[in-house]
Amino acid sequence: MSEAIVLLRKSILEKVPYQLSNADHVKVDNIKDATYITIYDKEFNLQDPSQYKNYNLATVLFLYKNQNLDHSSYFQESIAVNNQAISIIEKKGILDYLNGQTNKLDDLEGKDGDKNEKEKRGASEIESEDKDAKKQKINENEEDIEPVKQITSRERTLQNRKSILQSRGTKSFETVHKIANEVFLSADKAKKKSEVSDKKMPQIYKGHAKPHEHGTPIIIVPSAPTSLITMYNIRQFLEDKQFLEPQECRRQGVKKEQRLTITRTRSDGKGELKYYVVDSVDRFQDAEWSKVVAVFTCGASWQFKGWKWSNPTELFSKVRGFYLQYQDDILKEPVKDWNVKVLKIEKNKRHHDIQTVLEFWNELDRYMGSRV
Repeated sequence: MSEAIVLLRKSILEKVPYQLSNADHVKVDNIKDATYITIYDKEFNLQDPSQYKNYNLATVLFLYKNQNLDHSSYFQESIAVNNQAISIIEKKGILDYLNGQTNKLDDLEGKDGDKNEKEKRGASEIESEDKDAKKQKINENEEDIEPVKQITSRERTLQNRKSILQSRGTKSFETVHKIANEVFLSADKAKKKSEVSDKKMPQIYKGHAKPHEHGTPIIIVPSAPTSLITMYNIRQFLEDKQFLEPQECRRQGVKKEQRLTITRTRSDGKGELKYYVVDSVDRFQDAEWSKVVAVFTCGASWQFKGWKWSNPTELFSKVRGFYLQYQDDILKEPVKDWNVKVLKIEKNKRHHDIQTVLEFWNELDRYMGSRV
């Protein structure tokens, strides 16, 4: 056993102070400045192995001096003084030993404890015990050999390194060919099904539809300054997938336009889809209303005054409605009765915005795909 650990434990139990000193052997009080420790007039280098696990004397001493700290604080203090921290599992064993709660320390006493014990007892006595133990071991092996043979004779090797790499049964690859055909044929069927579905979708939504023939879909947002989504932040929200409050956009110098063009890549990656965004319908004719596919509501019925469908119930049966609110806010009373999709965003966690935007596009895609 390490002499330093034994003397340190003894000094703690007998309340005999030890002395820390720096590289010049000048007395210091802080272990951070110490290079040596003197216990019972014997000097040890703190960087020497303590023979407990892989920790040196400085690490063990630092743990003892900070044993009243919780593990998190102890860990931070260890980093602060550039000292190795003893794991929470191993702390109890060394502290119990140093504080006298146990007389044995695992992974320490076993190295030299047997040697010390042999020095206390006669060499002849130890040698005699070793011979008896060896003889007993041989006798036991001779007695066990017959049962072991019987057990071994009944053992069967199920797998080994060679057999596990070999294919079972026929070595033909017909089965693999069959599986591959099923996979590729299934993928081909799914592709054809998707193409059929695309043909059923309205021309207003198809990426290769010509604007002058079918028009560009229109999304309406509130003009109310209290709304979370307006002309000031709709582009950043839908294109950049990041929410920024309208007031903040205005402070950053974003100018309000009468009409915005929003583009997004098609789900199949072939081309782009284009949408117009407005917050006023004063000059809308039937042609414009036929192109409206989505409406963001601020949660007040006066928003729809003067519209072709001023009744919220009728409006949201003609177009897809959306309402944007903060995650922890209570849903407004009128919105509960309207056929709108509620989208929620976090106040501070901007990395969640992308999920909300994808939820919007998925819902709009589903709705437009079902339009007659």
